[in-house]
Amino acid sequence: MNLKIPAWCSVGKTAALLIASVMLVMSLFALAAARPANYYFIVAFNVLFFLIAAFQVIVLFGYLDIARLLKEPLLRAGSLGIIIVFLVLSFVLILLEMLSGPAGINIVLISLVFFCIFFLGLFTLLLGAGLIRIRNTVGLIAMILGILFILAGIFTILLPLILLAMLLLLPLFVIEAVFFFRIEDKMEKGPVKVIEVKPRQEKKPKKAGRPKKKTASAKKPAAKKKAGNKGSKEKSGKKARKA
Repeated sequence: MNLKIPAWCSVGKTAALLIASVMLVMSLFALAAARPANYYFIVAFNVLFFLIAAFQVIVLFGYLDIARLLKEPLLRAGSLGIIIVFLVLSFVLILLEMLSGPAGINIVLISLVFFCIFFLGLFTLLLGAGLIRIRNTVGLIAMILGILFILAGIFTILLPLILLAMLLLLPLFVIEAVFFFRIEDKMEKGPVKVIEVKPRQEKKPKKAGRPKKKTASAKKPAAKKKAGNKGSKEKSGKKARKA
């Protein structure tokens, strides 16, 4: 996949999120003024939400492509898990809209929504951890993006703090677009090399013990040297007597 596609999708997500945020603020002012919400206004907000979700799926496929390129299992597991949760969550939300049956069915569907949100936060944590692991190959921007994803994942798992996760979306989408553009530029210049960080191996201190005894093979050269020295001394003595 050309990584400029998920990069431009991140830009599209950012624009759609900004428009949706403005519309949400306007709807809150309308509720405060006790005015009924406009039907077209609600439809436009739902369309923007659908656009953000569609762009997000394309971006996640971009993360899968990077995981395959850099051989990063956590990035692959996180992005693939979020795609699956998105599909299940969309199906459950459609059922909630269509079905208005017994209260028991609605309780089951709402429980499934919370279940999906929990796993969404969990896979977001994995995605963030995978991004941090490729910081040596991609650069500091991968680490910043990974930290934002980890924070968003924690806030999503802790359901009362999910609003904080939504506040992180705007800076996260902007940095995400820069991240994809930067990797695409690196790929155009040449193949991205995977830099593996090997853990430092600490040298084990040598144990103080008794000095090793010389073996028989080590003693033989020394004995030969001594015999050679004795032979040379005897030859020099004989030469002196003859003289």
